[in-house]
Amino acid sequence: MRRSQAKRVSSDYDGHTEFDRLTPEQRLMWLSQAAQFVVAARQSGRADHVKVVGNRIAETPAEYLVQLCQLRRRIDRWNPYPRPRGQVFKFRTWEDLEKWRQSQTNPRLR
Repeated sequence: MRRSQAKRVSSDYDGHTEFDRLTPEQRLMWLSQAAQFVVAARQSGRADHVKVVGNRIAETPAEYLVQLCQLRRRIDRWNPYPRPRGQVFKFRTWEDLEKWRQSQTNPRLR
């Protein structure tokens, strides 16, 4: 244990403890307390023992898709213009299409 401790550098740790300023005995105490914490957290098996700060960030594409769908539903509730449903229009010319688009009051159809 002492040999492995001697090989460690201060950059191996997060810096909140100023590990490089601790004495060898204090370093061992810190490591043992960290190990005890890990063991206790694994044995408890309950997530409510861990303090969570902030919101969990989506990690997979499926989670991002779920968030996107939720956001679209929220936006659609506030949008005063109804979302167009499946419609098929045929126009003889591009000019006819542009005239139809300009005549629409719903900006989603423009």
